[in-house]
Amino acid sequence: MPQSNVKRSTTALSLRDVAILFFQGLAIGAANVIPGVSGGTLALIFGFYEKLIDSIKMLGRGPFWRATLGLNWVRSFKLVNGGFLLSLVLGAVAAILTLARGLEWLYVNQPIYILSFFFGLILASIIPVSRYIFEWTPNVIATLIIGTVIGYFLVGLTPTSLPTSWPFLFLSGALAATAFILPGISGAFILVLLGNYEYVLGIVNRRELAEIAVLGVGAVVGLISLAQLLGWLFKTFRDATLALLAGFMLGSLRKIWPWKLSGLEDTEVVRNVLPQTVINGQVNAELLVSALLVILGIGVIIIIDRLTSAADA
Repeated sequence: MPQSNVKRSTTALSLRDVAILFFQGLAIGAANVIPGVSGGTLALIFGFYEKLIDSIKMLGRGPFWRATLGLNWVRSFKLVNGGFLLSLVLGAVAAILTLARGLEWLYVNQPIYILSFFFGLILASIIPVSRYIFEWTPNVIATLIIGTVIGYFLVGLTPTSLPTSWPFLFLSGALAATAFILPGISGAFILVLLGNYEYVLGIVNRRELAEIAVLGVGAVVGLISLAQLLGWLFKTFRDATLALLAGFMLGSLRKIWPWKLSGLEDTEVVRNVLPQTVINGQVNAELLVSALLVILGIGVIIIIDRLTSAADA
C-alpha cells in the first residue's frame, strides 16, 4: 500500500512529522464523532492504515509486554512505533474532547450540510483506496460486492438500547473502538446502534472522568483485539481484505445520504429520500449548498491523494 508522507521507520520523528500526524489524528477523531463517518476510512486515505494496524496489533503481543514488564520502555516504544501512534492518538483525543460539542450541534442542527460534506469525502475516497489493490481477480471483485452488501445492511440496522452501567459502557467502548480502524463503519454509528450515542457525548462534554475511563479501557481492548484479526487478514489475504473494506465504505454511503425521512412518531425508522429540487417555484438553495459541500468533500480527497502520491514518489 502506498504510504503517507510520514516516515515509516522507528527512528525519531521530526517536528513536522509529529504535526502532520497530530492533525491527521484530529481528522480521525473528529470523524468518529459523526455517525456514519469512519476514522478508519481516513487512515486508508492518509496512506498509513496498515502501519496503524501493525502498531495497535503489537500492543497485544508478547515482545511488547516482555519489554514493558522488564521496564525496557525504549524498546516498548519502538515496537509500537510510539511516536507515530502517540501523535495520532493525541490528535484523536484532542478532537473528541474539543470538537464533540460543536460536531454534536452541527449534526443535530445542520445534518444535511455536514452529511453532504462527508458523503463527498467518502465517495471520493473509495477510488484511492481501491487503487491500493494489486490484482482485481474475480474473487477480489466478489469480495468487494459482499463488503458493499454487508455495509449497506449493517448501517441500516435499527438502533437498540443498552443500559448505561459500567459493564455495558465498557462493552460500548470496545465495540465502538473497533470501528476506529474499520473503514465504512464509524464508532459513533456503533454507539447509535447500541442506543448510547447521546449518553456518551454527554459524559464527554461533562468531563465525567470515571465513565470516560471505563469507556477508554473498553476502547483499548476492542482496538487491540480487532487489530490482531486485521493484521492477519492483511498478511494472508491483502487484496481481498482491502476490497472488503472498500465495499464497507461503499455500502456505508446509505447511512450518510443527507436527505432522510423519519418514520412514524416514537420510532427510529428512517429512510433515504431524494431532495426537492424546486421549492415555491424557486431552486432549492439548500440543495445547491449541499451539492457544493459534496464537491468540497471530493476536492479534499483529491488534494490529499495527490499530496500523498507526491510524497511517495
